[in-house]
Amino acid sequence: MHGFGLNTCHVAPTGNRPVVTESVSVTKPWIPIVHLRNRRTGTLHSRSGSAAKHICNSDRSAAPVAEEVPSPDGAAALEHSEQFKVHLLAALEDPRVQEKNEVTPEIQTMVDQLKSVSPEDRKKVTMDGIKGTFRGVLTDIERMTKDGITDLGTMSFKQFKPIGTTVKCSMTTLKIGVDWDNQYQVEVPMTFQDGPLAGVQAKQVVSGDYRIDDNEPTKQKIGFTALKLSLDTSDSAAKEKWLDVMRKENDKMDDEGKISLTFNQPMQAWRDFLFFDEQLQISIGNRGSMTIIQQ
Repeated sequence: MHGFGLNTCHVAPTGNRPVVTESVSVTKPWIPIVHLRNRRTGTLHSRSGSAAKHICNSDRSAAPVAEEVPSPDGAAALEHSEQFKVHLLAALEDPRVQEKNEVTPEIQTMVDQLKSVSPEDRKKVTMDGIKGTFRGVLTDIERMTKDGITDLGTMSFKQFKPIGTTVKCSMTTLKIGVDWDNQYQVEVPMTFQDGPLAGVQAKQVVSGDYRIDDNEPTKQKIGFTALKLSLDTSDSAAKEKWLDVMRKENDKMDDEGKISLTFNQPMQAWRDFLFFDEQLQISIGNRGSMTIIQQ
């Protein structure tokens, strides 16, 4: 393994939990090095990278990274946050996560451990630390729908019509404090699933402001004030269908097919942070969904 400085496998004290260390990769610093303890022999084995290939010559029976349960409880995970983050990033490379947006048993265990920590013992959210552009890495919001499909009314606070038409949403992009100090903006790509717009791609953008309450410093409280829906393709046939169908239902549509709305009263929501740093965040939303986002 060129570019890695690894110790060879060695006999370790009894126990069967993995020991996770920071990467020492010269070429790819983001790749974690994970040491796994063989349950049968007590030997430590070094694995690296998203595929967690075994690089020990003496014993090839150690379990894959994805099958190992992280050792720390919630409080210990927060105390050793860098090690916890390395292990979580390795778990997020699982093909079930990458290809199916599936919350694997390992990730669910890690989230449950964090949930066990009381809010007063978690890291406090800061206005500066929370800013940035994030991509959705994993969410279980699909459990609230069937196969990730919901309806346009649910997605838009029942503002866009026809509210009963079904859409499938893709992973979001989240902008916090990028264009203005208290900005909170969520971009959601979606594909219409039925009716004359079946297969047409659109994008919804919901934006507003957020604040951090001193009385609940692990929560980001959000007030959504504006909502936009627009076509997300350059296909001329799709645009023609979009204008024909959506203009009849939405009187706020402009000539380019964009629908823009503002709320008289902000639509309230919040995120409760289980794990928070400037690069990686795990939160529970006010509707119960778990989301992991990465800078």
